[in-house]
Amino acid sequence: MNMVTHKMTPLLVGLVSALLVLGACSDEENGLPGGNHSQEDPDTGLDVDDIDDADTSGEPDVDEVDDVGADTDVSEDPDTDFDADTGNGEEEYPQLISGPCGPMMALGVLEWGEDTTLDIDMDDFDNNLHTHCDEALGDGDVALFRFQTPPLETGELVVTADGMAGELRIGSCHDDALNFGCSVETVHAPLQPGTTYFLLLEPLEDNSQESFELHLEFEELPTCPAEDFETGSCIDESTIEVCNVTQYSPDAVRVYSAECPSGQCVNDRCVGDSCDDPIFVTTNFHWEGRNLGHFANHNSLDEVEQEQENATCLIDDDPNFPAESWGRELVFEVDDLSPGDEIVVTVDAEHPDQLRVIFKEDCSSTASCLAVSAGEQTSSYQVDDEDRIFVFVDTFFDFDQYFDLSIEVQ
Repeated sequence: MNMVTHKMTPLLVGLVSALLVLGACSDEENGLPGGNHSQEDPDTGLDVDDIDDADTSGEPDVDEVDDVGADTDVSEDPDTDFDADTGNGEEEYPQLISGPCGPMMALGVLEWGEDTTLDIDMDDFDNNLHTHCDEALGDGDVALFRFQTPPLETGELVVTADGMAGELRIGSCHDDALNFGCSVETVHAPLQPGTTYFLLLEPLEDNSQESFELHLEFEELPTCPAEDFETGSCIDESTIEVCNVTQYSPDAVRVYSAECPSGQCVNDRCVGDSCDDPIFVTTNFHWEGRNLGHFANHNSLDEVEQEQENATCLIDDDPNFPAESWGRELVFEVDDLSPGDEIVVTVDAEHPDQLRVIFKEDCSSTASCLAVSAGEQTSSYQVDDEDRIFVFVDTFFDFDQYFDLSIEVQ
């Protein structure tokens, strides 16, 4: 096993020391013995004390992503308490520790340019976890890893583990945690600053291997020229590489790759990116992942502005609350419908308050809305005499979103 040492900067060491002194004085003044009275967060397995250990003491939140619902304020986030109180300012990683979901390998705080290879023994993990991956064995232990991203630095993670199915969970190791969906042998994802992640690796079907090699790379997301904004290219038949702004770096145009929701990349766009090439659904559709490879091509606010008094794309018939959707929509065409059919859309979104689900008979920004919902996990439309309906799963802001999405015709 290769050991990786993460060193704290002198500034952070000084801040931690000062906080420890202040904390001890405060305890003694209140009649309590000095020292660290930390508690463990049940989800992350991290110490939850005053959390100021990871505060950068006045450094601004450079991305200002609070405007779009992302929580990257490292001074108040328990996920950013990186066990910095070690006395000598260093912590040895990786290390096998006991966590809220059983034994797990703690990898510490990732750093740009990190390239780590580990020999993993499945006997080290005794838990009841399972990934949501259909390709996984579904029986036996799951290798579990915990790591954090730097408080003010985003990056792109690539994990390779032959013979394994992988699932990356956000903020919690439990089965109900938000996740990036399943991957086979290679996990590839851009990561948000100052966040705790859990990586689950489970053997593929017909694979009973007791050990495997894990290779982990963490690199800075490359930037691209502003004039290339909203350009893309198909890397292969299912993967797109795009130049776009992400929620992780709203102040910079970034290059990143993403799997298309339908598994199809055509003419340098993911199928389902616009009305030009929607995802066809006849009975049901299910997908988990992020809309990283999509662009903002549709906005039902156009119909509201055009029609004014008779606008249909309103939420609760409130003229001050249109179904404005500047975000990256997924476009579906539901076909072969019969009168009385019900289209049910279920979405577990990372930021549900930004979620918009819109039903239309025609696929354009100025077309009338048959039904609109905002912030609802389940939305539906009962077919009258239409033989096809267009469904838009959209977000209020032009930032990427995590979705666990299903469409079913009942």
